[in-house]
Amino acid sequence: MSGFTIGINALRTALQRMNVAGHNIANVHTPGYHSRKANQIPVHGGGGGAQFDGMGVDISYISRARDVLIDEGLLRHRQEAGYYSQLERIIRHVETMINEPSDSAMSERLSDLFSTMQRWAGEPDDPTLQQAVINKADAVSGMFNHMDRELVYLRDNLFSAAEDTINEINRLTRSIASLNEDIKSTYAAGRSAAGLEDERDQMIHNLAELVNFSTHETAEGVKSINSGGVMLVSDVTNNELTVVEQDGVLRIFAGDRIKNEIAVPGGRLGGISTAHKEIITKYMDSLDELANGLRRQLNLIHTTGLVQGGRFTELEGGNPFTSEESMVHELGYDVPEGQDFLLIINVEDAHGNITPHELEIDTDQSARDFLDDIIDRINDINGVKAIDNEGRLRIEADPDNGGYAFGFATPFNPFPDPSTSTELKPEIFGEFTGNENLRYTVSFGGDGTVGEDNLQMQIEVEDPQGNTRTFTRTVDENYVPGTAIHIEQGLRLSLEGVPVEEGEEIQFAAYATMDEAGILDALGINTFLSGQGAAGLGVSRRLKEEPAMFATSMRPVTGDNKNLLKIADLNEERLMSRGTATFHEYYNNLVTDVGAMHQSIQNTLRSEEDLVKELSNQRESVIGVNMEEQLVEIMQSKNLYQGAMRYITVVTGYFDELAALI
Repeated sequence: MSGFTIGINALRTALQRMNVAGHNIANVHTPGYHSRKANQIPVHGGGGGAQFDGMGVDISYISRARDVLIDEGLLRHRQEAGYYSQLERIIRHVETMINEPSDSAMSERLSDLFSTMQRWAGEPDDPTLQQAVINKADAVSGMFNHMDRELVYLRDNLFSAAEDTINEINRLTRSIASLNEDIKSTYAAGRSAAGLEDERDQMIHNLAELVNFSTHETAEGVKSINSGGVMLVSDVTNNELTVVEQDGVLRIFAGDRIKNEIAVPGGRLGGISTAHKEIITKYMDSLDELANGLRRQLNLIHTTGLVQGGRFTELEGGNPFTSEESMVHELGYDVPEGQDFLLIINVEDAHGNITPHELEIDTDQSARDFLDDIIDRINDINGVKAIDNEGRLRIEADPDNGGYAFGFATPFNPFPDPSTSTELKPEIFGEFTGNENLRYTVSFGGDGTVGEDNLQMQIEVEDPQGNTRTFTRTVDENYVPGTAIHIEQGLRLSLEGVPVEEGEEIQFAAYATMDEAGILDALGINTFLSGQGAAGLGVSRRLKEEPAMFATSMRPVTGDNKNLLKIADLNEERLMSRGTATFHEYYNNLVTDVGAMHQSIQNTLRSEEDLVKELSNQRESVIGVNMEEQLVEIMQSKNLYQGAMRYITVVTGYFDELAALI
């Protein structure tokens, strides 16, 4: 009966081969389908020696066409393509927002502000230009506010995008774990799981676009998936991902949120995480740096200037100093850390006499302690008093002694008192151009009368480190009393034509800055701009309500425009990026950086997409159904079937003849 068995095995094999070929043809356009192949082997029979014979043919197993190296490469590059495609979408939005091609863009608004400031400096008494400057500053602030809102909106949307992506990842890993279970049981039953494996492979390739991972396959056909050291799929179970936002950073966890935090370097989720943590944060920080730099530099000049009406009778800070934990230098106003910074407050009495008072500033103390300290120091000065108004510093001219006023503008005492003479009445004027605080002592080398005798003046200069140097100036009989005598660094001295005595001295200080730490900006005293960062920048409320309070002057003289000129000149000064860029250059560099990053990401994305396309084509050439090959398989199966039928017919005839003989 073995002859019949051989024929039946051949018929069964031919039918199986025909079915596999037909299944392949039916799935020629099914995504992710792997072409099947029926692998046939000879069936060995019993017997021994010369009597040994085989039992025909059988199908040992049905294999799926695949190339492991191509599959792994395709997964890796799909992860990269998903990562860079997400980054490209985000950076494109950032580039459009930052490089807004219109007259309302940031560069245009900055140019308008400084050009209007320059025009106003030419006509400092023009109230129309005064209001225009405030409007232009408001427009600049509004643009900063708008750009910050756009970036915050984009960042918030990234959290939603991360949640949506994680939901899709969890759906896929649940399905993969379920398929693992089905494949495992199918393998155990000795059946082919090719269809289940196709479905699982397609899900794994879809998952690769969303998150980075590596895979491992067991002998049972189960695939585990590992991402960032954490198992997303382990045997027949999956770990669900979750996302939270903490301190402006997206944190992604698998299963146990305490232990299994994932660093996601690839896939769409990795792109979202990188954009949220690095790209959006980078450009928000850059805009904040520009906004804070603009505010601080403008305020350093404005806070130490005067209004057209002269000095002040009252000023109140706009920023509360109430924290008992944060040090002054930690408040975000770029105040340096230290204990020996000078703040010079000039107090003017009813007779126009000005007395400079040096306040030593300690920024290495809490905001609350600092406020109490500076209030005490100011209250030790005759003619002014300070109070705490709900954490804000308020300075007032002493109401109990009329005629006082104060300010932070004049960098030297214009009318210093001589040590002995009451008739000399020296006057200091000019613009001090020094870059550090200096103390001057002018002494006369002999008795005589100014403008009649030949008088030798010795001038001693002491710097902040205690180093001294001396030089001399001669006032001879040709000197016209009241005219200027050049001292140095923009300072000039005039004398009345009165007698002087040998050894008589004139002492005064000249300050390179009236506020070394920029504490007035931090306190919000007499500021042009207020707020912190791009989100908070704005024209100070005081100026919006009273534009005439703009500090245009350095001296209480009608038409003085020195402060306006100093502010306008900031446009050309390199005050950003550690003194290497102007405000315009900093912003233009920011725009250029965004564009360069976009171009780099685009180039990388194109490269990854090309690789994915190439590998996909290679994979398809391996796993795809070749119609010609399947038709050949059908013809071979048909020939096998026909041959087997003839064989069975012949064997049947033999048995019929044998039966007749018996």
